[in-house]
Amino acid sequence: NRLFKELKLKGFLPTLETYGAMINGYCKEGNFKAIDRLLMEMKERGLTINVQVHNSIVDARCKHGSSAKGVESVTMMIECGCEPDITTYNILINSSCKDGKVEEAEQFLNNAMERGLVPNKFSYTPLFHVYFRKGEHCRALDIFTKITERGHKPDLVSYGALIHGLVVSGEVDTALTVRDRMMENGVVPDAGIFNVLMSGLCKRGRLSTAKLLLAQMLDQNIPPDAFVYATLVDGLIRNGDLDEAKKLFGLTIDQGLDPGVVGYNAMIKGFCKFGMMKDALSCFKKMREVHHHHPDEFTYSTIIDGYVKQHNLDAALNLFELMIKQGCKPNVVTYTSLIYGFFHKGDSRGAVKTFREMQSCGMEPNVVTYSILIGNFCKEGKLAKAVSFFELMLKNKCIPNDVTFHYLVNGFTNNEPGAILEEVHESQENEKSI
Repeated sequence: NRLFKELKLKGFLPTLETYGAMINGYCKEGNFKAIDRLLMEMKERGLTINVQVHNSIVDARCKHGSSAKGVESVTMMIECGCEPDITTYNILINSSCKDGKVEEAEQFLNNAMERGLVPNKFSYTPLFHVYFRKGEHCRALDIFTKITERGHKPDLVSYGALIHGLVVSGEVDTALTVRDRMMENGVVPDAGIFNVLMSGLCKRGRLSTAKLLLAQMLDQNIPPDAFVYATLVDGLIRNGDLDEAKKLFGLTIDQGLDPGVVGYNAMIKGFCKFGMMKDALSCFKKMREVHHHHPDEFTYSTIIDGYVKQHNLDAALNLFELMIKQGCKPNVVTYTSLIYGFFHKGDSRGAVKTFREMQSCGMEPNVVTYSILIGNFCKEGKLAKAVSFFELMLKNKCIPNDVTFHYLVNGFTNNEPGAILEEVHESQENEKSI
């Protein structure tokens, strides 16, 4: 800015490019007074800025104000004799979507097409995200159809965004249809798109169709990556087919692929689900020593939960210590599993101590955590403690579920009124009670 002023004082008149660079700089700062001053100066000299600089101003107005401010800049742009391009409208569409004004954003898209502009992926992807988030996948499909009818040829990224949104919305069959149309139009899906489709199919128990997609990938010479195999391994485990999952996991390594943390976690989850803790630990060891991955909180929590379900609390606590030592932060599942393990061992004090440790770490217990505490104290006839945790649950705005109420109802039903009153009195007198 100082150099700009010095040049003007020495009689050097700024060129169009200089003005453009200065305006772009002021746009990043949101200094609209300086921008207006330069625009007025340019007008007096009969200079007009190009569409790229105008777009910078529109973008800055949207980011530092709202889409309405951006529209004002577009109006000024047209008055200056500069026609908006598709980038101009993309800026307005994106801004409106961020402001939650999806109808306005769609109108900007329509305006762009009415002016003869051909939309691109930046024109409709923000609309996809909003509509899928609102559960309105039909409107996203309508927009996709509309823009293709206007001559836009979607690329891999565009199809990928639509397919991903449809799968997340539960519309897997529609996503498969879009994949077919994509291939008819000469766009070859990549491993990422296949992975999204397989994930959606596996979560719905449609393993045979997911396997068929893997076969199609191989037929089309699209090499599956580690994520594809991990998705199928997880799907097989969900379906209870551990042997098939082990074969596929082995195939991943045999093909020279690193399963990654995601792949190892899927296989470890399978071993733990079937109580095969030695295999889970072997996989854990291979993950660290062969492929040099750092297990994450999911890895540790899965094995800890597996040990707890096998009634091996000591092994769970040893792994918990290793988790802390390795700098991996425990999550809600980790602590909840340990709380359950202490109760199963008959150590309610250990359970409460773990709960307090969880809170001291800033971890918010969830409905499962509270329900385990409430249920086990009800089972032990310590209803005052159960009620205390129930009150704490409500205080922390954690909504009870049917299981929580079932435990409480059973607790009060299965205990004599006199015993309940006595227990409440003892709890009030006990300074260590909760």
